[in-house]
Amino acid sequence: MCRPDMVRNGGCLWQVMRLRITVESEGAKTRISVAGELVAQGVPELEQVLGANGGCLELDLSDLMFADDDGVATLRRLIDDGAITIGASPFIKKLLAT
Repeated sequence: MCRPDMVRNGGCLWQVMRLRITVESEGAKTRISVAGELVAQGVPELEQVLGANGGCLELDLSDLMFADDDGVATLRRLIDDGAITIGASPFIKKLLAT
């Protein structure tokens, strides 16, 4: 059933998950997996997860398909602060390098 805020022109719009953040902690090490698209709307969610997790941070970017300028800036800041990245595609590596 369509929610009233999702009805447009007599049809129902379905919101598609664009970002999934998964957290795994093992001792002092925390792995945060970021999947989908990290765009401006998802940055606060990622920052909230980061604020709740400390210690050695590992970012698993193997399922990250896209990041806009805000997403890239957030990832760069995390890397500058000592986070380790794993699994980034050549596309994501290029975004982070430029």
